[in-house]
Amino acid sequence: MEEEFQCHDTTDVVRHQIDAVTLLSLSPDCEKHQTYIVQFQKDQIPRVPSYENALLIERDRNSPLVIKKERQCCPHLLLTIALILLSIIIIIGITLTTLYFIFTPNTKPTFAISNFVVINPIDKISQPHYLISLLAKNPNKRLGIEYQKDADVLLIFEKTKVAIGKFPRLELDPNDSNKVMVELTGTHGPFPYSSKKNMNDRKYNTLLIPMDLEMKINVKTKAEHLGTWVEKCNVGCMFKVRMLKNETRVLSQECQTIFKQN
Repeated sequence: MEEEFQCHDTTDVVRHQIDAVTLLSLSPDCEKHQTYIVQFQKDQIPRVPSYENALLIERDRNSPLVIKKERQCCPHLLLTIALILLSIIIIIGITLTTLYFIFTPNTKPTFAISNFVVINPIDKISQPHYLISLLAKNPNKRLGIEYQKDADVLLIFEKTKVAIGKFPRLELDPNDSNKVMVELTGTHGPFPYSSKKNMNDRKYNTLLIPMDLEMKINVKTKAEHLGTWVEKCNVGCMFKVRMLKNETRVLSQECQTIFKQN
């Protein structure tokens, strides 16, 4: 640490005040002006704030204005935390309410087979076609649903896939119902049961033919103020018919609809 002094008439005063330093004269011939290098010892250089400065800092820290600002921050922080917790509770409540309306048994969409038609080919090379008319119902009074198209539809007999097809797009409003036609094409030629039995046999005409209809559909659920979301819906119908002819009558059936999370 260096300081420069001019030695007009104050040289004696400077020498008197800095008796703990070493003065090195750089120009002995200087009569009016002299330059000195002042060297302080390391233990004389302050390393911490002085006691007076510490008192000033402590006084500013404990001033009423600072304390008031700190106290004002606490209510804002508590209000923010309360709003976050309230938002989480509202979101959880809306989600649980929506799930309740979706998965309540009496509000699930249902299917029923209203008509079953078999179109047998003239030749033995072509595949038979099956036209299945389904009645779709949406008993939910709050949620609208949309069955997306191109879902796989299978017709099964004795654990054998006999026909395949695609489900068309179908949209149902809350508490609405509508019919949809599904067309399926045979996969293994004539129906397996008809190859074992004589079509003109009376016993064949009186026997019941059990079959299964399976559909895996993506369902878009729509709710007011909640937006839309897509779920997987597996529909299975076990039904029995008497003859595989035009306008075949469905004698019994049981259909189930199961929703699965994506």
